[in-house]
Amino acid sequence: MHNPCALIPVYNHETAVPAVVHSLLDSGLPCLLVDDGSSPACAAVLAQLATLDNVSLLTLPNNQGKGSAVMAGFREAARLGFTHALQVDADGQHDLREVESFIDTSRRHPTAVICGYPEYDDSVPKGRLYARYLTHVWVWINTLSLQIRDSMCGFRVYPLVPTLALMDSAYIGTHMDFDSDILVRLAWRNQPMRWLPTKVHYPADGLSHFRLFRDNVRISAMHTRLFFGMLVRAPMILWRTVAGMSDSSKHWADREERGSFWLMKLTAVAARLLGRRLLSPLLYGIVLYFFLFGRTARQSTWQYQQRLAQWSGRDELRPTRRKVFGQFIAFADALLDKLDVWNGKLRIEQIEIHDPAQLRGQLRGERGQMLVGAHLGNLEVCRALAEIGEKVTMNVLVHTKHAERFNRLLGEAGATHLRLIQVSELDPATMLLLSQRLDDGEWLAIAGDRVPLHGGRTVRVDFLGHDAAFPQGPWLLAGLLKCPVNLLMCLKHQGRYRLSIEPFAQLIEWKRSTREQVIALWTARYAARLGQFCLEAPQQWFNFYPFWKTDDDAS
Repeated sequence: MHNPCALIPVYNHETAVPAVVHSLLDSGLPCLLVDDGSSPACAAVLAQLATLDNVSLLTLPNNQGKGSAVMAGFREAARLGFTHALQVDADGQHDLREVESFIDTSRRHPTAVICGYPEYDDSVPKGRLYARYLTHVWVWINTLSLQIRDSMCGFRVYPLVPTLALMDSAYIGTHMDFDSDILVRLAWRNQPMRWLPTKVHYPADGLSHFRLFRDNVRISAMHTRLFFGMLVRAPMILWRTVAGMSDSSKHWADREERGSFWLMKLTAVAARLLGRRLLSPLLYGIVLYFFLFGRTARQSTWQYQQRLAQWSGRDELRPTRRKVFGQFIAFADALLDKLDVWNGKLRIEQIEIHDPAQLRGQLRGERGQMLVGAHLGNLEVCRALAEIGEKVTMNVLVHTKHAERFNRLLGEAGATHLRLIQVSELDPATMLLLSQRLDDGEWLAIAGDRVPLHGGRTVRVDFLGHDAAFPQGPWLLAGLLKCPVNLLMCLKHQGRYRLSIEPFAQLIEWKRSTREQVIALWTARYAARLGQFCLEAPQQWFNFYPFWKTDDDAS
């Protein structure tokens, strides 16, 4: 159920607020006014507005600050039966023509906070504009992330259930520190966020309640509190970012980019400077912290182990706390091995290749082929295929928006035969590019177990005895590009990686009327074979989210 309202905190804005209310009502949005101890003149205007249909008024006994007014409004909105609240300033700064876009985005992503990031016109005071950047830096530090594009713009749609839960368990700033404080704390709680541009105008005769000295002191105190709060939470925040587990309440592919390029770069530099021996205890400490406090990842791992044991009939695979923790440790080891690959410390001689003669024959073919892998084992060894002696370029198809940045990082690491290509949408230009790469003898690699950005096309098939969503992309690509498909796996056994490239489909083809059935068939075959690979390395499954989730918006 999605039942939003507009929440307008008001303190002596009797001139501007009527136009704001009427504009919101014209958008079909009920309004909740919160009178934060305004003057009699403003209170009279608000009382008159409250006589309109779909307008409610909450009056506070005295002026308590913007944050207090907004939080009181959240509680009142929930009491009135609303599920979401669009916070709107009473002074007319926000462009209310964008209300429909914000509400529509909230309807499609009901668990997310829909945040506006401002696009200013020439009316913005330069001092306030430049001061925002200092807050941006502190927010990025306090979240160890670039996720929050702007923390000071109050034009947001809040889902009330998680917002009230936060208010009941943490202190949040009650004045001009509110907007930044609550957003950082929601980010700490892994709350999904969506960002939309919003135009901001400062009226020439606008009334500002920002008190230069007092509010700057409050904001500085807030950043100090948040900084020390970040230090306590740092291990879990870093682990979520490295493991790609942020925003657990929605599917992994729906998450915002969080500066993972810079985190991976810093981690790679740390690995070079400190070495694996010194870096390992730090990483294991982060793993332990996240195992203790990362409930979603822990429960998802338990579910995977339980279903693998039931599906295979092997009781020794049934989950225990030790086995679940062992899977977390296996991920940490895989990350260290991944850094070794990037830093050139894991060479082809250290990898056992199944049937190397057959592999060399495939790599010498005139036209390239497709590799379909999974987040099982360590896919980073794709780089090793380029070192086998044939110097074949591997094009790894990814859903990240920052493929070019990662390509730069790969180049710095010496991975000249490994290239990332963003394929969030299979448009004609992308298909032409991929076809040309295959014709040039290059290979394509893609993961077959994760849904792309914005959901993408999926098909539900049996995996370990239960229905799970898999992407159609690999099989759709293979059919359109008319190339052979191989399964790529690199699993670790007794401290040594075994790389196998298993021929899977010589040709995938369909008619328009049979496309869905053919793709479902190949997806089911892939899922069945993936289950067998899981039995070879049960603790190297690195999807730490609810894999069998049936509702992308459910937690």
